[in-house]
Amino acid sequence: MYLLDSLSTVKSVVLISDIPDGDEITKELFTTFFDIAKPEGPKNVEFQMTDILCQLIEECHSLPPEVVDVICIQFLRTQAEPEKPAKKGTLSARADTRFDDRQKRLTNRVLPPAYAMAKQICLSCVDKMARYICRYFSEVIVDAAARRPGTPGGDDDVRGHEGPSSEDLGEVKKAHTLARELWKSCPAVLQNVIPLLEHELLADNGELRKLSCETIGEMALEGNFAQSAPATWKAWASRANDKSPTVRASWVKAAVNILKTRNDPMAVQMVDLIAIKLNDLDEIVRHAACCALKSLDYDSITSKLAADESPFNLYDSTTSIVATSSNRKGSVGDTTGWGKKILHTLAERVRDKKINVRLEGMRCLARMWDMAYKDIASGNEVISVQLGWIPSKVLDTFYINDPEVNMLLDHVLHEILLPVNYPPIPVEKATEPDKANGTKGKGKGKELTNQEREKEILEDDKIRVKRLLVLVKGLDAKAKKALFAVPLRQISYAKVMEVFLKACEDNNVSYPLASQPHASWTTLPIF
Repeated sequence: MYLLDSLSTVKSVVLISDIPDGDEITKELFTTFFDIAKPEGPKNVEFQMTDILCQLIEECHSLPPEVVDVICIQFLRTQAEPEKPAKKGTLSARADTRFDDRQKRLTNRVLPPAYAMAKQICLSCVDKMARYICRYFSEVIVDAAARRPGTPGGDDDVRGHEGPSSEDLGEVKKAHTLARELWKSCPAVLQNVIPLLEHELLADNGELRKLSCETIGEMALEGNFAQSAPATWKAWASRANDKSPTVRASWVKAAVNILKTRNDPMAVQMVDLIAIKLNDLDEIVRHAACCALKSLDYDSITSKLAADESPFNLYDSTTSIVATSSNRKGSVGDTTGWGKKILHTLAERVRDKKINVRLEGMRCLARMWDMAYKDIASGNEVISVQLGWIPSKVLDTFYINDPEVNMLLDHVLHEILLPVNYPPIPVEKATEPDKANGTKGKGKGKELTNQEREKEILEDDKIRVKRLLVLVKGLDAKAKKALFAVPLRQISYAKVMEVFLKACEDNNVSYPLASQPHASWTTLPIF
């Protein structure tokens, strides 16, 4: 303790840079300090070690790349899974691996002391750390982005243009993980790295563009990325029109996440582009948009997309950050109301020609109505106008008269709109028999009488009928006919089942009898 206090006060540690093998001693000092920092250790020791390392960085003319790697790898300690062994010369290989592996399994809620030390170092030495971190990202990102896909084999020039290898992509992914962590803790050190990410958005390799799109999309969830890097923000938004459908799919997922998380102009700028992606020519993008919208919470749906006075509906797309033929044409009325256009365009996906898009579109719409059911049932007129039309759109698919569509309609109807297990059994009631038998806890449970069971069944039936009536009340005439026609199909289904059971009886030799509990069925032949 006395030695640390002396080094911190006298600042004699800066003499390391003037002695032979100073780089190796510097690396050992950083590695050792990060290693011995433990959650149960004294905080004043952690602060003094951090101060000593900051002094060394400020006085050194240049930090060795290995030392920068040791600092950077501390930000990866919060990852849930340990990093895989990396190739020689990369971030993980150059950094010392003697730190406690258990800290790498910690969640972001419990940050290891080494992480806090690295964060404080970056905050205290912003200018120098920004240069050092930019040097690392330049080695990884720019080199990978510079490689173009070509013909494998041949001379060295051709092999150099084959595109990034799997190991290169692994290092790029690790670098992007580091960028996201640095943006959360000390974004100022990324001032020279963000242009590199923008350069990566324009790379020829689609995997690199996709990765950069995902990284910037996650970084945009915190802080004011559009103001800090307006050119990069615009370049990222333009990936909505990327030539690769996988990049566009990644972009729309990130855009919906921004819309859900933020309430500022950055989120508003996404609304018209998301609506357009729901009509993308590629099914991958339409499916990704439906899946992403399924993650929206109830408040985002009702206050952002469906509300008349929401900024997302008042936004005029003639000033859109990305100009397209869809968001800048037509009258003024056609370039506003994009929040509602997302909902109604999503409703069109229930008739999509691709079955996976239809399924996600139906499920997403039905889930929105399910979340709004309590408000609609209680007589909330605003919510009824906003989302009460959804069951009609879903039931309209009945008139397509396609077996696959009818199958999807049955699933959505009986799993979300009118679930067969509705109302769900409360946990307390489900555990009452166990408590009564003394198998769980020490509660004084008692078995229900027949009269109480009948009363409970009637109450559940009442709740279920009420949900059915609320749904029917919001249907238009065409959707009501479709709903009433659904049970009629059970007659044809019953006939099919009867034929199947008859075939089973005719093709089975023996049957298990009630008096023979251990009897087994013979194997059915293949029809």
